[in-house]
Amino acid sequence: MSHRVGIYTPSLSLGGGGEKHALALGAALSRRAEVTFYSRSSVDLEHWGRYFHLDLAGCRVVQLPGPDIPMRATLRLGMAKERYWAARDRRDYLFLKAQRPDVFINFAYESLMPSPVSRAGYVCMFPPALTRKVGLRQASERLARHMGLPSGSEAVRSYPRIFANSAFTGRWVNRLWGRPVDGYLHPPCDDFLDHEVEKERRILSVGRFFPWSSEPHHHKRHDVMIEAFRHMDDLHSQGWELELIGTVAPVPQHQAWVEHLQDLAGGAPVRIRTDVSHRELRLAVAQASLYWHATGFGTDAEIHPVSQEHFGIAVVEAMGAGAVPIVHGSGGPAEIVQSGRDGYHWSTPDQLIERSRAVVRNPQLRGQIAQAARRRYLDFSPAAFAAEAEALLDSILEVPA
Repeated sequence: MSHRVGIYTPSLSLGGGGEKHALALGAALSRRAEVTFYSRSSVDLEHWGRYFHLDLAGCRVVQLPGPDIPMRATLRLGMAKERYWAARDRRDYLFLKAQRPDVFINFAYESLMPSPVSRAGYVCMFPPALTRKVGLRQASERLARHMGLPSGSEAVRSYPRIFANSAFTGRWVNRLWGRPVDGYLHPPCDDFLDHEVEKERRILSVGRFFPWSSEPHHHKRHDVMIEAFRHMDDLHSQGWELELIGTVAPVPQHQAWVEHLQDLAGGAPVRIRTDVSHRELRLAVAQASLYWHATGFGTDAEIHPVSQEHFGIAVVEAMGAGAVPIVHGSGGPAEIVQSGRDGYHWSTPDQLIERSRAVVRNPQLRGQIAQAARRRYLDFSPAAFAAEAEALLDSILEVPA
């Protein structure tokens, strides 16, 4: 008998990494279940299937009721965001309860909506504080109860199974929610290995471009990498270049940040590419010899864990293509990369420079580390993801209906 699985993904139309993660789970589970995505807006699954190279033929989308009012609009209307969020959670909860899926999986970022059914799992990308202390949300527990919703801690307890996207996230689930995770569902990572493409003297980093500020937040720190590479004249003279690839929002401040990075590069061989197709990205990853990652630099992972990379899809995909990863030693990348075995960690720009030079100057070492990086990638390959998805569903099905 096929089970009806509902996956709650309100922002599915955004098509980001989290949405790809949810879609991949649906594609994997559709081999043995009827999968329905619950999204805030209409979604063309055929389009996203082509975009992410996923077979979504066995899945469908049901649109959640009611408009998704932008936060600025709620403020203009004089509606407190706490009341709006609580009302939205209640509306979604009642709708999903009426849908009566056999299995419910919450894949929404920082959601504190309770499960509408007993057989349920929560895939956590990073755990929100159960007290919801954001702005005026100190009073949100009382507000939630007034609107017929449980408290944050009660909402989390309504999920008999909790899964994390990484060990880093899993530790914070235990710390903030007081319970260990029941398993992991690492994001699926594409295989960019191409034996017909030769490695070039290129260091690559992939990540979205947006301004840096002194306030702790998640940031790719392209500025730090550019500054480090500017001091590597010996690599410049040998034909090495730094390539930064990422998307940039059509917002003046974001566009200005890219211009700032170009100015920061000065005359160093740094290429910044913001309009890259999937095919061009695959080629760039296949050609790269080293991969740099700097998210988390300048912030304390213990005090500001949200500012870290919680997994690191681009790091894994570069490793799969045989690039040597040199990553900031925090968050998810510090667990993916086993320093000295399949890549290296760094904590200061001087270490980033030193360890990169060591790899560049020793081609034999670079080859050995690249082979080990490829083997490490297999732990996060599509086949590994499919096995984790199967285990997730089996774990939830063990819960009494």
